[in-house]
Amino acid sequence: RATAAQARTDARTAGEEAGKQEGDAAEAQEQAAAAARAQAQARAAETEAKTAHTNAKTVQADAVKAEAEAAAKAEAEAAAKAAEAKKAKKAKKAGKTPEAAEQTEEPGTSDAGKTGKTIMEQVKRPFSSTKGRKWLDPADTVALRVVAPVEGPLQSHAGQTSNTGLVRSTAQMGQTGTGINVVNDTLGALNDGRDAWAGHKGSKETGPKSHQDRKKEKSKVIGLTTNSLMTANDGVKITNNAMKNAGDLGGMAALGDASGALIMAFSGIFVVRDSIVALRTHKKKNELKEHFKGVDAKRSSDLRGVLNNLGEATGDLIRECSGLSPDEPSREALQSIQDERDRIEGLRQELLAHMASLRDYAVGKQTGKEIKRALNAGGNVARTAAGAVVIASAAGAVGGPIGSAVAGGTTAAALGGIAAYKGGKKFAKRYEAVRHPEKWARTTDAQEGTEPEPRKFEKSKDGKGNRKRDATKEGFNVLKPLEQGERQLKAQEIYALAAGPAVPAGKDVPDDIRAKMRAFLKTLNCGPEKHNPEKHDPAKHEQSAEEWEKSREEAWADSLNDPDRQKEWEDEIAAQLSSA
Repeated sequence: RATAAQARTDARTAGEEAGKQEGDAAEAQEQAAAAARAQAQARAAETEAKTAHTNAKTVQADAVKAEAEAAAKAEAEAAAKAAEAKKAKKAKKAGKTPEAAEQTEEPGTSDAGKTGKTIMEQVKRPFSSTKGRKWLDPADTVALRVVAPVEGPLQSHAGQTSNTGLVRSTAQMGQTGTGINVVNDTLGALNDGRDAWAGHKGSKETGPKSHQDRKKEKSKVIGLTTNSLMTANDGVKITNNAMKNAGDLGGMAALGDASGALIMAFSGIFVVRDSIVALRTHKKKNELKEHFKGVDAKRSSDLRGVLNNLGEATGDLIRECSGLSPDEPSREALQSIQDERDRIEGLRQELLAHMASLRDYAVGKQTGKEIKRALNAGGNVARTAAGAVVIASAAGAVGGPIGSAVAGGTTAAALGGIAAYKGGKKFAKRYEAVRHPEKWARTTDAQEGTEPEPRKFEKSKDGKGNRKRDATKEGFNVLKPLEQGERQLKAQEIYALAAGPAVPAGKDVPDDIRAKMRAFLKTLNCGPEKHNPEKHDPAKHEQSAEEWEKSREEAWADSLNDPDRQKEWEDEIAAQLSSA
């Protein structure tokens, strides 16, 4: 009996084990089918996206070609008519027929096809207003934000105390510094006016670049206004200092009033602008903190490798599940499937930890921006007060060292300190980009045809990177923009995790990971409303408001899935990460 009971128990246990294996096999097959369907859908979506993109590019290329051909034809016809008119004019002047004039004309004397534009394209201009301002910026910063905040109040105090020597020396100091300021501020006004117009032209478009154009349209108008006021103030100060240098130690009270009013005007604009930006940045920083909560931030040194491994593991899991026997799956096969699942989950957690590190970087940049804007606003409050002191001093209502106490120390410390910090940071970034280019090297696939050729430098004798001499030279090159730094790297990684499956950099990103990073992008001010700011208008749009918002969201997602817009998106994200 005991033996029979034991046999029945063993049979029942074997039956349960067989049932469990059958259940595991069925579950594995179901997951394999689901994974296969998901992969097939992803491939179909990728193929459809690439086909649609190719068709759109073909249509666009045909349109551009047709437009170019029409323009060339019209230009040729216009040139021919102009040549005929010129010949007729010459013939009439010489009293000959057009045919005779053509025969007597010497080869090479015709001006057809020679334009100023062609010459300007062939001859590279060595200087421009943008380059000129970059060269002048260091000297202008010292004159405007270090010397002037102290020199102005001291000059006022010297006038009140009849200190002739101090009046002359501060007037000469002001004359030199203001000469630098007026050139730099004039160039700044020219640059801002040009950039505001360029931003206005691009602001009506849609896409990642259009967001920066709209920001430029607004910010550069403010910059044009402040630079124009600063240029006017420079002119007033030059005139007043020239009078003092010529012997009139008191200067002209009206010029002092004008200078004080101008200082108060442009400093007040800076205070309002920086205060608004600081408040918005604070709000944005707090919203960014809400993403990827509960995930420990840990940066992966090779994001491309993690994504490639994730794609391979997903493919391996699909193959393992597809080859599973539905009748009697082996323990080895089930264990292999579980191992692939564990591997995928580990890679997913690595991605989430990396995303949390990107969040921490973005939050840190916004904190820096908030602090700098607040300090800048505080410095300009002091400069506004200094403008009031200048007016009061010109009227003889203020004497003693109050100007230095109010304006000199506070303004120089705030504005000069920020300028020095920014200059030092830019130097360090350019230096590091040459000394250790591998430090912030790209970790994701770049858009085809956009990756610059790596620059070649001699290696340092200590074997720790490129030569310090070359790195130092690059650090002082204020005209050289930073092509690849930490911020650019973070932007590239954020884009790769948010891009669609048609983009090589993002083809292996799981859908839920991609959705999380796209939500982060929206908080970073890179969402659909920045891609296309147009509001729903019932009179203009046939769709309902909900349908319009949905179509705008789809257009934004399509843009993220466009391989030809990768560089645009990376530049836009880098701009939003900036702490400037």
